[in-house]
Amino acid sequence: MSTTTSHEWPLWEVFVRSKQGLEHRHCGSLHASDAKHAMQMARDVYTRRQEGVSLWVVASSRHTCQRTARQGRFVRTG
Repeated sequence: MSTTTSHEWPLWEVFVRSKQGLEHRHCGSLHASDAKHAMQMARDVYTRRQEGVSLWVVASSRHTCQRTARQGRFVRTG
């Protein structure tokens, strides 16, 4: 069982645009102390084979997403 402490690094979402892609795709999450640290870690973990041409990191606490419902309405999920 894990417990969250105030000393835990924040969670960051990582998005990569591939050489052939037109959009950024979510490829994972990581914990880092700040945006600069998150970018360095994301570069090391998610683009080590030079498959990405652009990299975004977003603090999970700042990320909001929507998913469409079957009826075509948007439902807030975060």
